[in-house]
Amino acid sequence: MGVMKTLAAAAERLAAAGVEAPRAEADLLLAHVLGAGRDKLYIEQNRRLTPAEIASYEILLARRAAREPYAYLTGRREFLGRDFAVSAAVLIPRPETEELVLAALADRGAGGRRWLDLGTGSGVVAISLKLARPEAAVTGTDISAAALRTAAGNGARLGADVRWARGDLFAAVAGEIFDLIVMNPPYISAREYAVCAPEVRKEPSIALVAAEDGLLFYRRLARAAAARLSPAGALWLEIGAAQGAAVREIFTAAGWRLEIRRDLAGRERLARAVLTS
Repeated sequence: MGVMKTLAAAAERLAAAGVEAPRAEADLLLAHVLGAGRDKLYIEQNRRLTPAEIASYEILLARRAAREPYAYLTGRREFLGRDFAVSAAVLIPRPETEELVLAALADRGAGGRRWLDLGTGSGVVAISLKLARPEAAVTGTDISAAALRTAAGNGARLGADVRWARGDLFAAVAGEIFDLIVMNPPYISAREYAVCAPEVRKEPSIALVAAEDGLLFYRRLARAAAARLSPAGALWLEIGAAQGAAVREIFTAAGWRLEIRRDLAGRERLARAVLTS
C-alpha cells in the first residue's frame, strides 16, 4: 500500500478511537517510523511501504488508538527548545511548566546558587535550570527510581551536571538549605482524575493525583519547605487553574507570603512563596 492510502486509513482509525488530531498524528507517526520529516511523506506520496515499515507503523497505531499518549510512542518531548526522552515512568512535560522555569529564572529576588527541583520526573526543570545557569548547583529529586533514570539519561545527553537523589519531597536532601526551590506537584483531585482524558490516565498517577482535593502537596510544602529554604530564597510552584485562593490560604496560614501569577492564557497557574521572617 502507498503512503497516501496508508495515511488515510490510519487517520480514519485514529478518528474512530477519539484522537483529537487524527490526520496530523497519523502523519507524524509514519514520519517517525520512516525517520523522515512530515513533508517527505508528501514528496514521496506514491512510495510503497515495506512490510517491516507497515508492521512498525501498525504497532504505533494500535497503541495510539488505545489512547496511549503520542509522546510515549515516540519517546520524545520538546521542552524549551530541547529534545527530552520521556517514558511511561514520567509525566509528559507541559507548556505551563516551561513558564514555571522561565519565571524562576527571572526571579532576581531568589539569589544564591543552591537550587532544588522537587519531583523532577524526566528532569526537564532541573536540566533547563542548570543549562540556563551553569554556575548554579542544581539538585533534582524524585520518589521514583525509574523517573530518576530517565532524568539522569537526559542530563547526561544534554550535558547538564545535575545531582539526582531519590526520596519523597525533602527526604533525599535532609539537612540541606536551598536558595531556590521549584516544584510542579501533583495537584489533580481524585474526582477530576476520574474524568480526565484517557491519555492523561495513561501517565503515572503518582505525578498527577494528590489525595481527594488535590491540595495535599501544597499543605506538605507549606509545613516543610521553610526549614529547607534560605532566608532570601523563593519557592516556585505550579498550581491548578482553580486553586489560587486555596493555595494562598494554605501558605498564608503557615506564615508565608504568597504571590499568584497568571500564565500566558490568563489563568492562575504559578505561585511564588517567600518566608515572612
